[in-house]
Amino acid sequence: MTSPETQIPVSSLSSDLSTNVCPKCKETSEEVLNIETQKRVGWYCLKCYYFEEAILRETVIYKVTKVHI
Repeated sequence: MTSPETQIPVSSLSSDLSTNVCPKCKETSEEVLNIETQKRVGWYCLKCYYFEEAILRETVIYKVTKVHI
């Protein structure tokens, strides 16, 4: 069983996982990408400098196939 402090609401994640909520300070974390392997490494919080590692499906970078102008 997890405490409510460690749970991140699904609505707080962006649909493409480019941003996340920092589990430490609750501010917005931005994705960290490895362009050579074309994978998401994790998310970095610019406020508290916390890094959260991406796991499993979170490492996949989705390619933009259609742009709406």
